[in-house]
Amino acid sequence: MIDRRTFLKALGVVTAGLYASNVSIIYASDVIISDWSDGDCEDVHRIGKDKFETPDASIKKDVVIIGGGLSGLTMAYYLRDDDFMLLEKDSDPGGNAKKGKYGDTVYATGSAYLVDVERYYGKLYSELGLELKPIPNPVDTAKHEGRWVDLEDGPMKNHVKRLKKHMKKLLDGEDFPSIPIEDAKPNTLRLDKVSFYDYLKGLHYPEDYMAYIDAYCYSALGGSIREISAYAGVNFYSEIAGNIYAFPGGNAYVVDRLIEKIGTERIKTKTTVYSVKQKGSKVLTSFMEDGLSHTVESKAVVMCVPYFFAPKIVDGITGKQKKDMESLRYGAYLVANLCFDRRVFSGGYDNCMPDNSAFTDFIDAAYVANTKKEQSVITVYAPYKNPSNGRKALREGDRNSIAKDIRAGIAKAFDFPPESLKEIRLTRYGHQLLTSEVGIVHKLRGIKKSVGSNIVFAHSDGQAMAAVESAVTEARRAMDKVKRIIKQTK
Repeated sequence: MIDRRTFLKALGVVTAGLYASNVSIIYASDVIISDWSDGDCEDVHRIGKDKFETPDASIKKDVVIIGGGLSGLTMAYYLRDDDFMLLEKDSDPGGNAKKGKYGDTVYATGSAYLVDVERYYGKLYSELGLELKPIPNPVDTAKHEGRWVDLEDGPMKNHVKRLKKHMKKLLDGEDFPSIPIEDAKPNTLRLDKVSFYDYLKGLHYPEDYMAYIDAYCYSALGGSIREISAYAGVNFYSEIAGNIYAFPGGNAYVVDRLIEKIGTERIKTKTTVYSVKQKGSKVLTSFMEDGLSHTVESKAVVMCVPYFFAPKIVDGITGKQKKDMESLRYGAYLVANLCFDRRVFSGGYDNCMPDNSAFTDFIDAAYVANTKKEQSVITVYAPYKNPSNGRKALREGDRNSIAKDIRAGIAKAFDFPPESLKEIRLTRYGHQLLTSEVGIVHKLRGIKKSVGSNIVFAHSDGQAMAAVESAVTEARRAMDKVKRIIKQTK
């Protein structure tokens, strides 16, 4: 989950609508622009266009888990004592929670922190051996009169403190819009019928402060404050009233701990699943690996993939279920990690600039990296305002143009010697965020999370908000059903 964005009016349209400016910059020719760090999606894009062979089953398992993001890995952890196989398209598991390393500094390439550490979340994190330490203040900063200041000390401090108090009261009450959404009370569900903008407007917050929250919604929830459901907005933005927790490399740290517990033997990477079909009491899953097609027979399949993709490969998703899944909207995102040979920034953990047109905010990886070296990595988050155009730009891959815009934006954020910037490492997400628009909770509560008796959905989409908590909740819910299937077929 990525936080503290500032929604900006476009100052110019570059790279198909990225928070990019038309500012000309002095660009050091010796800065290395990396290749994309994401996996190759070409095989995935072929699904539905090309015909794939469906061979007879040559592998038998109790359970097949499709998707190796946080929901899939959590599912695998819960089934670690069972006979399962996990299929992941990328070369490394993790989904949006991966990491990189520059020298001794570990940085996030996507999902950065945790919020809820109570209930079953805390139990899981304890089992994984996570040492949960709140990020020290200042957590969120903004640039004011040339200085980086804590958001609570800047020009919006009175509004921030008032909203923080309001969110704390909601958190302590019985009508907080929580996860799982299936447990929401009728009074709480009313929030899903209004936008977060209308909700906050009713509390008399001014437009200049709402611009900060608008940005937060755009990047953390996939749309503007006028689009986002107040249910999702309150759920997410309530984090200002509590602690957040981060590790070196962001939530990839959680991924690493999950894999340590699961082991790598049952995880198959660089595989493209293209068919999931029921056959009697079994499920046949066909996938491509190294150019060859394989089929695995299982008692159950757990679909830990975004809902929009599931109908492309699962036979039997029809009617309203198919229509609702395909109608969901998703944001497109760029993450850039700027690698410096020295410390170049002194501020907070997550830093936003209302007047920066190249990106929304950046994280200083050194803030939680525990490195003693003098190098630093600045992780920049840049959502596309128009996701369709963004996906096109990311797929065409004009890395040099994108890197130049990011470099221009970071030069506005703070001063640094040009020669200190050594590399810009780029990660692209074509469908990074589910857009938690008005009505999303009602829609997701109405989508059946299974096909037949033994194909089960368990992805963060099922909780209407793209969050670690959603992924864990969905895996935990699906675990009970899958274990019953295994037990009944023994």
